[in-house]
Amino acid sequence: MRLKTFQMYVGSLLLFHAQWSVAENLNFDGVPNDAVNFLSVDKAFVFNAVLKEWVLTLSWDIAPNHYLYRDRIQLKTAAGQLVSLSFDHAAERKVDPSFGLVNIYHDHLIASVNLSKLKPAMVDINYQGCSQAGLCYPVQRLRMGTDDSGNGYSAIK
Repeated sequence: MRLKTFQMYVGSLLLFHAQWSVAENLNFDGVPNDAVNFLSVDKAFVFNAVLKEWVLTLSWDIAPNHYLYRDRIQLKTAAGQLVSLSFDHAAERKVDPSFGLVNIYHDHLIASVNLSKLKPAMVDINYQGCSQAGLCYPVQRLRMGTDDSGNGYSAIK
């Protein structure tokens, strides 16, 4: 009886080890980790900003199999006050392995805000996204200062 119990125990350990070995080599979508070549953050989320007549328009071209977090896209004054952005479309809800239930954007996103009440303005733009293959990029930060006309800016990344 002891031999049979021991054999079952060893068999269970071997089965667990085999399953763990397979699982640790896969990312969140079941793709082998060694088959994933991650993009740089600037290629995963191509960012652009345009300021015209005090309206700041931010846009992102989001690479396939990548997404931006809605709650991680922020515009703040130099004093740290959040400035509300308007988005061109609604976010999609997703259960994210790192952050739980989140709102995300795929493909392309445009956000805008009127900065006329802040003129001239110094603002901080923050955003963060992930690859569906399991890599979450660090928060990207950009400081932008407007000129007095409301049609130009300088950016310091």
